[in-house]
Amino acid sequence: MKQNLIALLVVLVVLAGGIFFIIRYEGISVSTPDVPKEETETSQNVTNKDPKNYSLDDVSPPETVVCTIGDDLYSFTMDDFIGEMYRVMPQDFEQTMSQLSAPDQKIQRKQLEEDVMNFLIETGYVTLYFQDSGLEITEEEITSEIESTKANIRQQSGKDDFDVDQYLIQLGVTEEMLREDMHNQIMFRKVFSPMMDNVTVTDQEVQQYYKENTSNFALPDQVNIDVILTYDEKEVQEIIKKYHSGEDFNALAEEYAKDPQIQKNRGVVGWVAQKDLPEEMSRHIFNDEEYGDSDIVFFNIDTVHYIVRKKDFREAHTQPFDEIKEQVRNLVLDQKKEQVYKDFIDEQKKRYGEPVMNPSLVFPSDVVTSDVPPNTLPGMEGMVDQFMEEQKKQQQEP
Repeated sequence: MKQNLIALLVVLVVLAGGIFFIIRYEGISVSTPDVPKEETETSQNVTNKDPKNYSLDDVSPPETVVCTIGDDLYSFTMDDFIGEMYRVMPQDFEQTMSQLSAPDQKIQRKQLEEDVMNFLIETGYVTLYFQDSGLEITEEEITSEIESTKANIRQQSGKDDFDVDQYLIQLGVTEEMLREDMHNQIMFRKVFSPMMDNVTVTDQEVQQYYKENTSNFALPDQVNIDVILTYDEKEVQEIIKKYHSGEDFNALAEEYAKDPQIQKNRGVVGWVAQKDLPEEMSRHIFNDEEYGDSDIVFFNIDTVHYIVRKKDFREAHTQPFDEIKEQVRNLVLDQKKEQVYKDFIDEQKKRYGEPVMNPSLVFPSDVVTSDVPPNTLPGMEGMVDQFMEEQKKQQQEP
């Protein structure tokens, strides 16, 4: 079942007490969605004209109205659209794009555009409902939400003296953008919390879901691992020698690991299956013939040296219901909440009418041509640069 990633994050993360703002701005990696390599129609809101007819200059100007809802009660422009796309885009998005062929890049960009479009449209319906329901948000609530969000970002960083304000400036987040996001975060919570609080799951529903989806809980062979990553070949034997002499592997990971996240986690990775790892890495970790009974595996991929400790192994099996009952309950609960959200949006569409799209729009992905090689793909770069420049100017204004 295809899910609207962004809308689902809004509902499930915000209502679960999480901070949607952190997901939007902290640059947490989001997996590239699985999209068929054959190019298909991705959305009715993307023009079907031949993309070869377009250049970057043809992308609709920032002031162009993209969509209206309810006889112009709510609308957003291309500037709003590009700005939102930039803010939800994973930090490694362009790097990921550079590794794909031009046609695949276009498909992925269209998918991102579609997700952002759906989010902005659904936000419009939530906004109209919020206004017509007489609900309000005070400046004090927004200020409190900002303080709470900054505290959460600081906690996520793991540093008590982490400069959140400087961090947000580096991300191009203005005070106006921050307050707008906090307003929307509170708005979503006030609209959906009463609905979601009434969503319950019975033991019978949990058992039925497990029974009907037992295959989803089958696990392949797995290894529980810790890892140390270094670029210095001399350090490999040094680390292994210290470990065999009795030093703690996790302490060594904290001392030697060159990857900040690995260092922070003291090398702990946890249970992994072959499908979770790059082929070259899984070939070493799951190869008992090469390493025998040794709990230490070491190898290099290009210039990176890996030292892996295999702590435990478990064979493929289906997880017993009693062990994952609460996990299954949460899955069912999330599905029911998602359905509540979808039903709400459908109700608002009946109330305010379907969104009216500008039929002459040209989106960044529309300028992508099949003969453009990786790393030279025209796309959002120019518009993102323009957006960032505008934000910097706003920050500099008194």
